[in-house]
Amino acid sequence: MQAPELTAWRCALELLTSGPADGAAHLGGDSSSLDDLPAHLAAPLRRAIAALSEEEGPAAGQPPATQDADVAELCTLLATATTSDPLGGGLALREAHDRLQALQARLAGEQSPWEGAVDAVCATLRPRPAGLSLVPGPEVAQCQEQPAPIRVFLLDDHEVVRRGLRDLLESTGEFEVVGEAGNAARARAIIPALRPQVAVLDGRLADGTGMEVCRDVRSVDPTIQALILTSYDDDDALFTAILAGAAGYVLKQASSKDLLDAVRQVAAGHSLIDPALTARVLDRLRSPEPERDVLDGITDREREILELIADGMTNRQIGERLCLAEKTVKNYVSTLLGKLGLERRTQAAVLAARLRR
Repeated sequence: MQAPELTAWRCALELLTSGPADGAAHLGGDSSSLDDLPAHLAAPLRRAIAALSEEEGPAAGQPPATQDADVAELCTLLATATTSDPLGGGLALREAHDRLQALQARLAGEQSPWEGAVDAVCATLRPRPAGLSLVPGPEVAQCQEQPAPIRVFLLDDHEVVRRGLRDLLESTGEFEVVGEAGNAARARAIIPALRPQVAVLDGRLADGTGMEVCRDVRSVDPTIQALILTSYDDDDALFTAILAGAAGYVLKQASSKDLLDAVRQVAAGHSLIDPALTARVLDRLRSPEPERDVLDGITDREREILELIADGMTNRQIGERLCLAEKTVKNYVSTLLGKLGLERRTQAAVLAARLRR
């Protein structure tokens, strides 16, 4: 039986080198090759077929391999892997992992219809599967005796932080960073396809939280373990992380050694969350605090601003109503959210509306 990786490479090569109409029609009409693929490989290919079937304009006329040097290089590697030398071609693909990820990110940013084909290739770049029934030479056999690296995905909205984490993890030789994202939407889309063993997720992002990404990803694939990495040490965030199914919660102030140990432990299936804290979460679920108690410690001015947020006013409108500078209102809102244990003003508006009942 063919290895799934080889089938995915052949399908991706056909999409990237045939005319869009021809490649999409052929693979779409004969779905038997895709039916045998695991979901994390079939899904991005089906996405590419659907996008190409609807494509109009210049992209519908020529495949990217004739226009894009990076795609042409990928097609050369795929041709080697699918015809003359699957083992060597697969190794060459893995050696080009960083370049392929950069291509993947660029096509995603350009909303290219071929993005799914490249996503499928990147999803195969894990240690060589047993399905490739080739007889390796002595050097390859010796490499196979080494434990496979732990597959890690990184989510953080700061590129410098992601690069630092990647360098730290890969410098040990124990980890392989299989993907990264700078926002929650992108992470939700690609983590299930890449199937990392551990997803290291930033607690707070511009378009959501790591806890929300954790919940959504684990609802698709519960084998993916999540480690929340955050600058904030508060019970509410920890409470949310536990409910989302995170296996660990680590502060960014932790040492490099502690962070590496945390990823190892989570990859091994262990939980880093103190059982006593989990018990506190269960107690909180059984006996929730009265909602009006959450306003303890809130000043009269902050209550007034909370009411206006519930009315849908912007910071500028609140400032005009209360004769305050917009920057002052912004500071009040930040302080208010911190006291309430919330992250976004929409959450504050929902809370205020609920308390009005």
